Amino acid sequence: MWLTGHGVSHRVSPEAIPPRVGCLRFSMKQSALLGLLGIALLLPCATARKLGSTSSALQASGLARGHEGARGPLDLDALEVSVLRLTNSSESSRSYLKPMIDSIRTMLEKELMPDISRQYSLAQKMLDDAAKGFAACKEPWNATQVGEVREQHQNCRKEESSLVVDANDTCDDAQVLAEVKVQKCEKMKGVDAYPPEAPAVCDKDSSDVSYEVHARRVRNFYMQKVHEWVMAEEECTNATQKATARSKTCKVRNDGWKDKRQSCNAIQRMLDMEACDAWTEYYHCSQNNSCLLEATNAFVDANGTATAMQRSIVLQWRAMKRIECLLDALENNRQADDLSNAITECRNKVHSTTSWALTYPYYKAAAWACADAAPRGYRQKVRFLATSLKRPENSQLLRRLLEGEVPCREVVLWPEEEFLGEAQKKQRLKDREDALAEILLKAKPFELCGALPAL
Repeated sequence: MWLTGHGVSHRVSPEAIPPRVGCLRFSMKQSALLGLLGIALLLPCATARKLGSTSSALQASGLARGHEGARGPLDLDALEVSVLRLTNSSESSRSYLKPMIDSIRTMLEKELMPDISRQYSLAQKMLDDAAKGFAACKEPWNATQVGEVREQHQNCRKEESSLVVDANDTCDDAQVLAEVKVQKCEKMKGVDAYPPEAPAVCDKDSSDVSYEVHARRVRNFYMQKVHEWVMAEEECTNATQKATARSKTCKVRNDGWKDKRQSCNAIQRMLDMEACDAWTEYYHCSQNNSCLLEATNAFVDANGTATAMQRSIVLQWRAMKRIECLLDALENNRQADDLSNAITECRNKVHSTTSWALTYPYYKAAAWACADAAPRGYRQKVRFLATSLKRPENSQLLRRLLEGEVPCREVVLWPEEEFLGEAQKKQRLKDREDALAEILLKAKPFELCGALPAL
Protein backbone atom coordinates (compact mmCIF):
# COMPACT_ATOMS: atom_id res chain seq x y z
CA MET A 1 0.00 0.00 0.00
CA TRP A 2 1.24 3.55 -0.84
CA LEU A 3 1.04 6.37 1.70
CA THR A 4 1.46 9.87 0.30
CA GLY A 5 2.09 13.09 2.22
CA HIS A 6 3.36 16.53 1.09
CA GLY A 7 4.13 15.19 -2.38
CA VAL A 8 6.33 12.24 -1.13
CA SER A 9 5.16 8.61 -1.55
CA HIS A 10 6.19 5.73 0.68
CA ARG A 11 5.55 2.01 0.31
CA VAL A 12 3.94 0.77 3.53
CA SER A 13 2.88 -2.80 4.32
CA PRO A 14 -0.38 -3.41 6.22
CA GLU A 15 1.62 -4.95 9.04
CA ALA A 16 3.46 -1.64 9.54
CA ILE A 17 0.23 0.06 10.58
CA PRO A 18 -0.12 -0.08 14.40
CA PRO A 19 -2.94 -2.35 15.67
CA ARG A 20 -6.04 -0.72 17.05
CA VAL A 21 -8.35 -1.71 19.88
CA GLY A 22 -11.31 -3.94 18.84
CA CYS A 23 -12.75 -3.43 15.36
CA LEU A 24 -11.58 0.25 15.14
CA ARG A 25 -8.49 0.01 12.93
CA PHE A 26 -7.61 3.76 12.88
CA SER A 27 -7.80 6.26 15.73
CA MET A 28 -10.18 9.17 15.26
CA LYS A 29 -8.44 12.58 14.92
CA GLN A 30 -9.77 15.82 16.18
CA SER A 31 -10.26 16.73 12.54
CA ALA A 32 -13.70 16.33 11.02
CA LEU A 33 -12.58 14.14 8.15
CA LEU A 34 -10.67 11.74 10.34
CA GLY A 35 -13.75 11.40 12.52
CA LEU A 36 -15.78 10.51 9.47
CA LEU A 37 -13.18 7.96 8.46
CA GLY A 38 -13.34 6.46 11.92
CA ILE A 39 -16.98 5.67 11.24
CA ALA A 40 -16.12 4.25 7.83
CA LEU A 41 -13.51 1.97 9.33
CA LEU A 42 -16.12 0.49 11.63
CA LEU A 43 -18.07 -0.83 8.69
CA PRO A 44 -15.91 -3.87 7.82
CA CYS A 45 -16.22 -5.08 11.39
CA ALA A 46 -19.99 -4.61 11.68
CA THR A 47 -21.64 -4.56 8.27
CA ALA A 48 -25.01 -4.94 9.98
CA ARG A 49 -24.62 -1.38 11.22
CA LYS A 50 -26.31 0.41 8.36
CA LEU A 51 -26.22 4.10 7.64
CA GLY A 52 -28.53 4.73 10.57
CA SER A 53 -25.58 4.40 12.91
CA THR A 54 -23.58 7.01 10.96
CA SER A 55 -25.56 9.96 12.31
CA SER A 56 -25.12 8.96 15.94
CA ALA A 57 -21.42 8.29 15.35
CA LEU A 58 -21.00 11.74 13.82
CA GLN A 59 -22.65 13.35 16.84
CA ALA A 60 -20.55 11.28 19.21
CA SER A 61 -17.33 12.44 17.54
CA GLY A 62 -18.45 16.10 17.46
CA LEU A 63 -18.67 16.18 13.66
CA ALA A 64 -22.37 16.75 13.14
CA ARG A 65 -23.49 20.01 11.57
CA GLY A 66 -24.12 21.60 14.92
CA HIS A 67 -20.50 21.00 15.93
CA GLU A 68 -18.74 22.11 12.75
CA GLY A 69 -17.50 25.26 14.39
CA ALA A 70 -15.40 23.25 16.84
CA ARG A 71 -13.47 21.35 14.18
CA GLY A 72 -9.71 21.70 14.13
CA PRO A 73 -7.53 22.09 11.01
CA LEU A 74 -7.57 19.19 8.56
CA ASP A 75 -4.64 16.81 8.68
CA LEU A 76 -4.44 16.09 4.94
CA ASP A 77 -1.59 13.61 5.28
CA ALA A 78 -3.57 11.54 7.76
CA LEU A 79 -6.71 11.93 5.67
CA GLU A 80 -4.94 10.61 2.58
CA VAL A 81 -3.58 7.63 4.52
CA SER A 82 -7.06 6.94 5.87
CA VAL A 83 -8.62 7.01 2.41
CA LEU A 84 -5.97 4.57 1.25
CA ARG A 85 -6.88 2.30 4.17
CA LEU A 86 -10.49 2.34 2.98
CA THR A 87 -9.35 0.64 -0.20
CA ASN A 88 -8.59 -2.45 1.90
CA SER A 89 -12.26 -2.85 2.80
CA SER A 90 -14.08 -5.81 1.34
CA GLU A 91 -16.11 -5.41 -1.82
CA SER A 92 -19.31 -6.20 0.06
CA SER A 93 -18.75 -3.34 2.53
CA ARG A 94 -17.99 -0.70 -0.12
CA SER A 95 -21.66 -0.14 -0.77
CA TYR A 96 -21.83 1.44 2.67
CA LEU A 97 -18.98 3.87 1.85
CA LYS A 98 -20.98 5.96 -0.61
CA PRO A 99 -22.47 8.33 2.00
CA MET A 100 -19.09 8.62 3.67
CA ILE A 101 -17.35 9.41 0.38
CA ASP A 102 -19.99 12.03 -0.37
CA SER A 103 -19.44 13.58 3.06
CA ILE A 104 -15.70 13.74 2.46
CA ARG A 105 -16.24 15.31 -0.97
CA THR A 106 -18.59 17.86 0.53
CA MET A 107 -16.06 18.76 3.19
CA LEU A 108 -13.27 19.14 0.62
CA GLU A 109 -15.41 21.26 -1.68
CA LYS A 110 -17.15 23.43 0.89
CA GLU A 111 -14.46 23.80 3.52
CA LEU A 112 -10.99 23.00 2.22
CA MET A 113 -11.32 24.49 -1.26
CA PRO A 114 -12.78 27.82 -0.03
CA ASP A 115 -10.08 27.94 2.63
CA ILE A 116 -7.35 27.44 0.01
CA SER A 117 -8.92 30.16 -2.14
CA ARG A 118 -9.13 32.45 0.87
CA GLN A 119 -5.45 31.86 1.67
CA TYR A 120 -4.51 32.58 -1.94
CA SER A 121 -6.53 35.81 -2.01
CA LEU A 122 -5.00 36.87 1.30
CA ALA A 123 -1.45 36.22 0.04
CA GLN A 124 -2.07 38.12 -3.20
CA LYS A 125 -3.73 41.00 -1.36
CA MET A 126 -0.77 41.11 1.03
CA LEU A 127 1.61 41.58 -1.92
CA ASP A 128 -0.62 44.14 -3.64
CA ASP A 129 -1.11 46.17 -0.46
CA ALA A 130 2.62 46.13 0.27
CA ALA A 131 3.37 47.34 -3.27
CA LYS A 132 0.93 50.23 -2.79
CA GLY A 133 3.19 51.53 -0.03
CA PHE A 134 5.59 52.85 -2.68
CA ALA A 135 2.88 55.05 -4.18
CA ALA A 136 2.81 57.02 -0.92
CA CYS A 137 6.47 57.97 -1.40
CA LYS A 138 6.60 61.15 -3.43
CA GLU A 139 9.52 61.69 -5.75
CA PRO A 140 11.70 64.55 -4.50
CA TRP A 141 11.20 67.68 -6.52
CA ASN A 142 14.08 68.89 -8.57
CA ALA A 143 14.91 72.42 -7.48
CA THR A 144 16.56 73.12 -10.83
CA GLN A 145 17.43 76.71 -10.07
CA VAL A 146 19.09 75.75 -6.81
CA GLY A 147 21.05 72.98 -8.47
CA GLU A 148 22.20 75.25 -11.28
CA VAL A 149 23.24 78.05 -8.96
CA ARG A 150 24.97 75.60 -6.63
CA GLU A 151 26.94 74.10 -9.52
CA GLN A 152 27.72 77.55 -10.88
CA HIS A 153 28.95 78.65 -7.46
CA GLN A 154 31.12 75.57 -7.01
CA ASN A 155 32.68 76.01 -10.45
CA CYS A 156 33.25 79.69 -9.78
CA ARG A 157 35.01 78.97 -6.49
CA LYS A 158 37.18 76.36 -8.19
CA GLU A 159 38.18 78.88 -10.84
CA GLU A 160 38.81 81.47 -8.15
CA SER A 161 41.03 79.03 -6.28
CA SER A 162 43.02 78.28 -9.43
CA LEU A 163 43.43 81.99 -10.13
CA VAL A 164 44.62 82.60 -6.57
CA VAL A 165 47.21 79.83 -6.89
CA ASP A 166 48.43 81.20 -10.23
CA ALA A 167 48.57 84.75 -8.88
CA ASN A 168 50.52 83.66 -5.81
CA ASP A 169 52.97 81.68 -7.92
CA THR A 170 53.38 84.62 -10.31
CA CYS A 171 53.90 87.12 -7.52
CA ASP A 172 56.40 84.82 -5.82
CA ASP A 173 58.32 84.64 -9.10
CA ALA A 174 58.13 88.42 -9.42
CA GLN A 175 59.60 88.79 -5.93
CA VAL A 176 62.46 86.44 -6.79
CA LEU A 177 63.14 88.25 -10.08
CA ALA A 178 63.10 91.61 -8.29
CA GLU A 179 65.79 90.35 -5.93
CA VAL A 180 67.81 89.03 -8.88
CA LYS A 181 67.44 92.40 -10.59
CA VAL A 182 68.84 94.18 -7.54
CA GLN A 183 71.80 91.81 -7.43
CA LYS A 184 72.54 92.13 -11.15
CA CYS A 185 72.26 95.90 -11.22
CA GLU A 186 74.41 96.24 -8.11
CA LYS A 187 77.03 94.13 -9.86
CA MET A 188 76.90 96.46 -12.86
CA LYS A 189 77.55 99.42 -10.59
CA GLY A 190 80.62 97.66 -9.27
CA VAL A 191 81.92 97.04 -12.78
CA ASP A 192 81.14 100.60 -13.85
CA ALA A 193 83.46 102.05 -11.16
CA TYR A 194 86.82 103.47 -12.29
CA PRO A 195 89.34 100.66 -11.82
CA PRO A 196 92.15 101.67 -9.42
CA GLU A 197 94.74 99.88 -11.51
CA ALA A 198 93.86 101.91 -14.64
CA PRO A 199 96.67 104.57 -14.30
CA ALA A 200 99.33 102.02 -13.60
CA VAL A 201 98.40 99.86 -16.56
CA CYS A 202 99.45 102.64 -18.88
CA ASP A 203 102.99 102.69 -17.54
CA LYS A 204 105.63 100.70 -19.36
CA ASP A 205 106.00 97.24 -17.92
CA SER A 206 109.10 95.08 -17.86
CA SER A 207 107.33 92.74 -20.25
CA ASP A 208 106.81 95.48 -22.78
CA VAL A 209 109.65 94.63 -25.15
CA SER A 210 108.13 96.86 -27.75
CA TYR A 211 105.50 99.54 -28.10
CA GLU A 212 103.25 97.10 -29.88
CA VAL A 213 103.34 94.72 -26.94
CA HIS A 214 102.64 97.62 -24.60
CA ALA A 215 99.72 98.83 -26.69
CA ARG A 216 98.22 95.35 -26.93
CA ARG A 217 98.45 94.86 -23.16
CA VAL A 218 96.73 98.19 -22.47
CA ARG A 219 94.11 97.45 -25.12
CA ASN A 220 93.35 94.00 -23.69
CA PHE A 221 92.98 95.43 -20.22
CA TYR A 222 90.38 97.99 -21.27
CA MET A 223 88.63 95.56 -23.61
CA GLN A 224 88.21 93.14 -20.69
CA LYS A 225 86.78 95.93 -18.54
CA VAL A 226 84.43 96.98 -21.33
CA HIS A 227 83.31 93.36 -21.81
CA GLU A 228 82.62 92.97 -18.08
CA TRP A 229 80.62 96.19 -18.04
CA VAL A 230 78.63 95.23 -21.15
CA MET A 231 77.82 91.79 -19.70
CA ALA A 232 76.82 93.29 -16.35
CA GLU A 233 74.69 95.90 -18.07
CA GLU A 234 73.00 93.22 -20.18
CA GLU A 235 72.29 91.07 -17.12
CA CYS A 236 70.89 94.07 -15.25
CA THR A 237 68.74 95.05 -18.21
CA ASN A 238 67.42 91.51 -18.70
CA ALA A 239 66.73 91.06 -14.98
CA THR A 240 64.95 94.42 -14.91
CA GLN A 241 62.79 93.52 -17.90
CA LYS A 242 61.88 90.10 -16.46
CA ALA A 243 61.12 91.51 -13.02
CA THR A 244 59.03 94.33 -14.51
CA ALA A 245 57.08 91.95 -16.76
CA ARG A 246 56.49 89.49 -13.93
CA SER A 247 55.42 92.29 -11.63
CA LYS A 248 52.87 93.44 -14.20
CA THR A 249 51.62 89.85 -14.61
CA CYS A 250 51.39 89.57 -10.82
CA LYS A 251 49.21 92.67 -10.69
CA VAL A 252 47.03 91.48 -13.55
CA ARG A 253 46.51 88.08 -11.96
CA ASN A 254 45.85 89.59 -8.55
CA ASP A 255 43.25 91.84 -10.10
CA GLY A 256 41.87 88.81 -11.97
CA TRP A 257 41.27 86.65 -8.94
CA LYS A 258 39.86 89.59 -7.01
CA ASP A 259 37.40 90.23 -9.84
CA LYS A 260 36.56 86.54 -9.86
CA ARG A 261 35.99 86.64 -6.10
CA GLN A 262 33.56 89.52 -6.54
CA SER A 263 31.74 87.51 -9.18
CA CYS A 264 31.67 84.42 -6.96
CA ASN A 265 30.44 86.48 -4.02
CA ALA A 266 27.55 87.67 -6.17
CA ILE A 267 26.69 84.06 -6.98
CA GLN A 268 27.08 83.26 -3.28
CA ARG A 269 24.50 85.90 -2.42
CA MET A 270 22.17 84.43 -5.01
CA LEU A 271 22.78 80.98 -3.58
CA ASP A 272 22.03 82.24 -0.08
CA MET A 273 18.69 83.46 -1.35
CA GLU A 274 18.03 80.03 -2.84
CA ALA A 275 19.30 78.23 0.26
CA CYS A 276 15.86 77.68 1.71
CA ASP A 277 14.82 75.85 -1.45
CA ALA A 278 17.98 73.78 -1.22
CA TRP A 279 17.25 72.82 2.36
CA THR A 280 13.61 71.93 1.67
CA GLU A 281 14.77 69.92 -1.34
CA TYR A 282 17.13 67.96 0.89
CA TYR A 283 14.48 67.56 3.59
CA HIS A 284 11.91 66.34 1.07
CA CYS A 285 14.43 63.92 -0.45
CA SER A 286 15.38 62.52 2.96
CA GLN A 287 11.72 62.04 3.89
CA ASN A 288 11.13 60.26 0.59
CA ASN A 289 14.06 57.93 1.16
CA SER A 290 12.77 57.07 4.63
CA CYS A 291 9.39 56.30 3.08
CA LEU A 292 11.05 54.13 0.41
CA LEU A 293 13.00 52.23 3.05
CA GLU A 294 9.89 51.53 5.12
CA ALA A 295 7.94 50.49 2.01
CA THR A 296 10.76 48.22 0.88
CA ASN A 297 11.02 46.52 4.27
CA ALA A 298 7.25 46.03 4.36
CA PHE A 299 7.24 44.62 0.85
CA VAL A 300 10.13 42.23 1.54
CA ASP A 301 8.35 40.97 4.67
CA ALA A 302 5.10 40.53 2.74
CA ASN A 303 6.99 38.79 -0.04
CA GLY A 304 8.45 36.22 2.35
CA THR A 305 5.12 35.61 4.08
CA ALA A 306 3.18 35.33 0.81
CA THR A 307 5.75 32.95 -0.67
CA ALA A 308 5.49 30.68 2.38
CA MET A 309 1.68 30.81 2.14
CA GLN A 310 1.84 29.93 -1.56
CA ARG A 311 3.98 26.88 -0.85
CA SER A 312 1.44 25.74 1.75
CA ILE A 313 -1.43 26.36 -0.69
CA VAL A 314 0.24 24.21 -3.36
CA LEU A 315 0.79 21.36 -0.91
CA GLN A 316 -2.85 21.50 0.23
CA TRP A 317 -4.13 21.69 -3.35
CA ARG A 318 -2.15 18.67 -4.51
CA ALA A 319 -3.14 16.66 -1.44
CA MET A 320 -6.81 17.52 -2.02
CA LYS A 321 -6.62 16.50 -5.69
CA ARG A 322 -5.01 13.17 -4.76
CA ILE A 323 -7.70 12.52 -2.16
CA GLU A 324 -10.44 13.32 -4.70
CA CYS A 325 -8.78 10.97 -7.17
CA LEU A 326 -8.68 8.20 -4.55
CA LEU A 327 -12.36 8.75 -3.74
CA ASP A 328 -13.18 8.45 -7.45
CA ALA A 329 -11.20 5.23 -7.57
CA LEU A 330 -13.17 3.84 -4.61
CA GLU A 331 -16.48 4.72 -6.25
CA ASN A 332 -15.79 3.59 -9.78
CA ASN A 333 -13.71 0.42 -9.40
CA ARG A 334 -15.26 -2.71 -7.95
CA GLN A 335 -12.51 -5.14 -8.88
CA ALA A 336 -9.36 -5.21 -6.76
CA ASP A 337 -7.02 -5.06 -9.76
CA ASP A 338 -8.87 -2.11 -11.27
CA LEU A 339 -8.80 -0.33 -7.93
CA SER A 340 -5.07 -0.97 -7.54
CA ASN A 341 -4.38 0.42 -11.02
CA ALA A 342 -6.55 3.46 -10.33
CA ILE A 343 -4.70 4.12 -7.07
CA THR A 344 -1.36 3.88 -8.87
CA GLU A 345 -2.62 6.33 -11.48
CA CYS A 346 -3.73 8.74 -8.74
CA ARG A 347 -0.35 8.49 -7.11
CA ASN A 348 1.53 9.21 -10.35
CA LYS A 349 -0.72 11.96 -11.62
CA VAL A 350 0.78 15.48 -11.62
CA HIS A 351 -1.67 18.27 -10.85
CA SER A 352 -0.93 21.70 -12.29
CA THR A 353 -0.60 24.54 -9.78
CA THR A 354 -0.43 27.45 -12.24
CA SER A 355 -3.82 28.70 -11.05
CA TRP A 356 -2.27 29.27 -7.62
CA ALA A 357 0.72 31.25 -8.86
CA LEU A 358 1.04 34.65 -7.18
CA THR A 359 1.58 37.87 -9.09
CA TYR A 360 4.50 39.80 -7.65
CA PRO A 361 4.06 43.54 -8.34
CA TYR A 362 7.01 45.63 -9.46
CA TYR A 363 8.37 47.91 -6.81
CA LYS A 364 10.97 50.65 -6.81
CA ALA A 365 13.53 50.30 -4.04
CA ALA A 366 16.32 52.58 -5.27
CA ALA A 367 16.82 55.56 -2.98
CA TRP A 368 17.34 59.06 -4.30
CA ALA A 369 20.73 60.71 -4.00
CA CYS A 370 20.16 63.59 -1.62
CA ALA A 371 22.59 66.50 -1.44
CA ASP A 372 22.92 66.06 2.31
CA ALA A 373 26.00 68.31 2.49
CA ALA A 374 24.30 71.18 0.70
CA PRO A 375 22.89 73.04 3.74
CA ARG A 376 26.31 73.06 5.40
CA GLY A 377 27.79 75.20 2.67
CA TYR A 378 25.64 78.21 3.36
CA ARG A 379 25.86 81.02 5.80
CA GLN A 380 24.97 80.92 9.46
CA LYS A 381 21.46 82.24 8.80
CA VAL A 382 20.66 79.33 6.55
CA ARG A 383 22.00 76.79 9.02
CA PHE A 384 19.87 78.45 11.69
CA LEU A 385 16.90 78.17 9.32
CA ALA A 386 17.45 74.47 8.74
CA THR A 387 17.55 73.83 12.49
CA SER A 388 14.56 76.03 13.28
CA LEU A 389 12.28 74.47 10.69
CA LYS A 390 12.64 71.09 12.39
CA ARG A 391 11.08 72.39 15.62
CA PRO A 392 7.47 71.41 16.34
CA GLU A 393 6.35 75.04 16.65
CA ASN A 394 7.43 75.63 13.03
CA SER A 395 5.72 72.55 11.58
CA GLN A 396 3.05 74.66 9.87
CA LEU A 397 5.67 76.91 8.31
CA LEU A 398 7.59 73.86 7.12
CA ARG A 399 4.44 72.44 5.56
CA ARG A 400 3.74 75.73 3.77
CA LEU A 401 7.31 75.84 2.52
CA LEU A 402 7.14 72.28 1.21
CA GLU A 403 3.85 73.02 -0.53
CA GLY A 404 5.17 76.26 -2.00
CA GLU A 405 2.72 78.54 -0.20
CA VAL A 406 5.53 80.66 1.26
CA PRO A 407 8.42 81.72 -1.01
CA CYS A 408 11.73 80.60 0.43
CA ARG A 409 13.44 83.84 -0.54
CA GLU A 410 11.16 85.71 1.82
CA VAL A 411 11.84 83.31 4.68
CA VAL A 412 15.61 83.79 4.35
CA LEU A 413 15.15 87.51 4.97
CA TRP A 414 12.99 87.05 8.08
CA PRO A 415 14.60 87.92 11.44
CA GLU A 416 15.54 85.04 13.67
CA GLU A 417 12.80 85.93 16.17
CA GLU A 418 10.21 84.77 13.64
CA PHE A 419 11.37 81.18 14.08
CA LEU A 420 11.46 81.13 17.87
CA GLY A 421 8.79 79.58 20.03
CA GLU A 422 6.87 81.62 22.57
CA ALA A 423 9.02 80.39 25.45
CA GLN A 424 12.18 81.25 23.54
CA LYS A 425 10.85 84.70 22.67
CA LYS A 426 10.03 85.38 26.33
CA GLN A 427 13.47 84.19 27.39
CA ARG A 428 15.18 86.38 24.82
CA LEU A 429 13.07 89.40 25.92
CA LYS A 430 13.93 88.69 29.55
CA ASP A 431 17.64 88.49 28.69
CA ARG A 432 17.43 91.88 27.00
CA GLU A 433 15.57 93.43 29.93
CA ASP A 434 18.07 92.00 32.41
CA ALA A 435 20.95 93.35 30.36
CA LEU A 436 19.30 96.79 30.16
CA ALA A 437 18.61 96.78 33.90
CA GLU A 438 22.26 96.00 34.59
CA ILE A 439 23.33 98.94 32.43
CA LEU A 440 20.89 101.24 34.21
CA LEU A 441 22.21 100.22 37.62
CA LYS A 442 25.76 101.08 36.62
CA ALA A 443 24.87 104.45 35.06
CA LYS A 444 24.45 107.72 37.02
CA PRO A 445 20.90 109.10 37.18
CA PHE A 446 21.82 112.57 35.79
CA GLU A 447 23.70 111.03 32.92
CA LEU A 448 20.58 109.15 31.92
CA CYS A 449 18.02 111.91 32.43
CA GLY A 450 19.99 115.01 31.60
CA ALA A 451 19.66 118.29 33.51
CA LEU A 452 16.80 118.57 35.95
CA PRO A 453 14.15 121.16 35.08
CA ALA A 454 14.25 124.45 37.02
CA LEU A 455 11.95 124.68 40.01
